[in-house]
Amino acid sequence: MFQRQISNDLTIYEPIQNGILSADVTIGIRLRDQNGTVRSAHLTLSLSEPIVNVITKFLRVLEIENIRVDDVSLSKICSGSTERDFTTNPRLTTLNELKIKQNDILWFMLLIGPATSQLLQLNLFRHDPPHHAIYDCDKNTTTLKMLFDYVIEAFELKSMDREQIHLITIESIELNHGEDSNKLLIELGVIHNSWVFVETIESRSRLKPTIHVLCAHTNGDLPLEVPFTTTVKQLKDAIEKQLKDRILIDFTLFNRMHEKISFTDPKQNLYDFGVKPGQIIYATLHLAFSGDPLSLTNTRNDSTTKSLSLISKQQSNDVTPSYEESTSFDPISVKVSVDGTVDDAIKKLKLPHEGNLRGQLQLSCGSTCFTNDEPYRCLSSYNIQPGDVVHVKRPRMTPVRLSDKNDSLFSTSSLRMSISDTPIGLSNLVNTCYMNSALQCLAHTMPLTQFFLNGLTQNNSDGEKT
Repeated sequence: MFQRQISNDLTIYEPIQNGILSADVTIGIRLRDQNGTVRSAHLTLSLSEPIVNVITKFLRVLEIENIRVDDVSLSKICSGSTERDFTTNPRLTTLNELKIKQNDILWFMLLIGPATSQLLQLNLFRHDPPHHAIYDCDKNTTTLKMLFDYVIEAFELKSMDREQIHLITIESIELNHGEDSNKLLIELGVIHNSWVFVETIESRSRLKPTIHVLCAHTNGDLPLEVPFTTTVKQLKDAIEKQLKDRILIDFTLFNRMHEKISFTDPKQNLYDFGVKPGQIIYATLHLAFSGDPLSLTNTRNDSTTKSLSLISKQQSNDVTPSYEESTSFDPISVKVSVDGTVDDAIKKLKLPHEGNLRGQLQLSCGSTCFTNDEPYRCLSSYNIQPGDVVHVKRPRMTPVRLSDKNDSLFSTSSLRMSISDTPIGLSNLVNTCYMNSALQCLAHTMPLTQFFLNGLTQNNSDGEKT
């Protein structure tokens, strides 16, 4: 018997018996650690193989790198219903010398415990096509790059780029092989018996691992193509590189359905918002001319903002507040976001004395009526949709006030000024808010009439007493 060293820490013993190797035999190998975990494999070996070679090949087949060959010992051999126990480790004894037969099972055990405490065992799973693999490694030395290398080998992904392979933990955290490739798995929160899901993106036929971005620009459209893993910040940097004489102040993103993409962290990836490879998204740009401080200032004040939207008006996120002081003046109309507040809409209209108007303005949209007594409530909370027109009006009835000249509850001038010639709202029959109020009054004509007559009678009685 002689030995052949094939690596720094792996030695294979090659026995020769009369120059002829013995016949092969298929046997089962079992390894039990101190925690009771059993790992197994079936190997076809020559009967001339010594036990040390059996252990070496078993560890190699299961890709167990954190257990040394010297720490594994043969504990028993099961041959049918017969079991043979071993108290010593016959390292150089051959299978033939141990009288091993076809389908026998060799049980091994770990001699010491510290090596197992360094074990990091991961369950790797891919949904399509379904495939499950177990990765055993040393938690003190295994990096994310080493895990990726194993995944590429075990799941046969050599034809794919690394950007097409995504590893997701059971906590839905993606392991970033770009920035964290040299970090230990334990530094990334990967622990023993963790599950890691392997997701891949096909790129050869149907889908491309890129996203198309169509930006609004004053001189036309600005098309971009960015990687699927691009972050919001990286997209902004890519847009800025395409701008020559202008500065990007801000930009808004829309998905392929023209829905606004709201982001809070510029490090978020585009795929975090449901954007798939090969899809197109849209961006509206707010620009200013470089080297022109006035332009920059005006842009921030929305007076000369260079913003072109690729989204049609029907797909806009804006609503139109409209204020009409009287029929003799044209109504004031502005655009505000449906996610804005009532106060935002009123301030945008720039109404006079707006500081005294809280609760004194009536707003209506279709059958929805409300006042501005809740200025910080969002317009969308009133079921207002993008594209709707919100009518803003002051009540035509002036507040009732006490007379300075007599003790009557109403002054003659006040009553005359506060009552219009025609019932309020009847000039606009499509305004269902006013029409509903009118119908309520008509339905209660008699009790309302009696109520006002009683009030006038009481006023006259008070006047006679004085």
